[in-house]
Amino acid sequence: MPRLMLFFLVAASCSVKEVREDCPCVLSIYPDDKLESDVYRTISSSFSIIDSVNEDRYSSGSFGSDVFSGGKPCKLKIPKARVNLSCIFGIRKMKGDGSVLRISEGSQADSVYIYGSNIDCTGEQATDTLNLAKQWCSMRISFKKSDDWKPESCTLKSEWDGFDVNTLLATKGDFSFKAEQVEEGSFQARIPRQGNDSLTLSYTYDNGHNVLSTKSFPIGEYIAKARYDWMKKNLDDLVVLIDRSEIRVEVVVPNWDKGTDYGDVEY
Repeated sequence: MPRLMLFFLVAASCSVKEVREDCPCVLSIYPDDKLESDVYRTISSSFSIIDSVNEDRYSSGSFGSDVFSGGKPCKLKIPKARVNLSCIFGIRKMKGDGSVLRISEGSQADSVYIYGSNIDCTGEQATDTLNLAKQWCSMRISFKKSDDWKPESCTLKSEWDGFDVNTLLATKGDFSFKAEQVEEGSFQARIPRQGNDSLTLSYTYDNGHNVLSTKSFPIGEYIAKARYDWMKKNLDDLVVLIDRSEIRVEVVVPNWDKGTDYGDVEY
């Protein structure tokens, strides 16, 4: 049972006549300015504050939609202690299993951000600032234009379906998602953390005679050759460029606060 419920404060706490040691600490949590304040209004959130010594849970819940408006902090009253703060933003379809987040069958990864820190709240006031880490890889798949063939669909599969929010290790499980077509010859998908090079990409194309054919690539191996790091705290995005004879993988780092902003992809 939580020892103290969550309070949003306008001003802090004890009067001069009270015993100062019994006063709570006022913790101010500031937003990560990499995300515009309006974004915080539209994504889900959850957090917990736990004593780092005895693991008592002092507070947990979700941040209100207006908490970080204008860059203002969220203010909480908690007992004086060293505490661990854990935050998760952006869960939509992924399901929690303890510290593990898994993708629902047939879905892509959610646009999840996480943050964790240890904070000294032994005084009357303490501050912390979110430094959100991006937990998905946006993959853009662009096909070389040709009058002789036209891609109809594109599917990604692997044996990794999520990650542990504490260790950032990928979790075993079937992942399969039919990438979304964003324009002719261009698809995109959000890929979860991978634990090996098992990711495959299959696409179906019209050969120009109304006959559909399918071709597959060991895309995970190409990504590894491009020296992509699935263990980075913030996952990079990928652009995959394909024609019928070759495949090339490029690692790009766009403005990730926009989620799917790749800029112009030329081939």
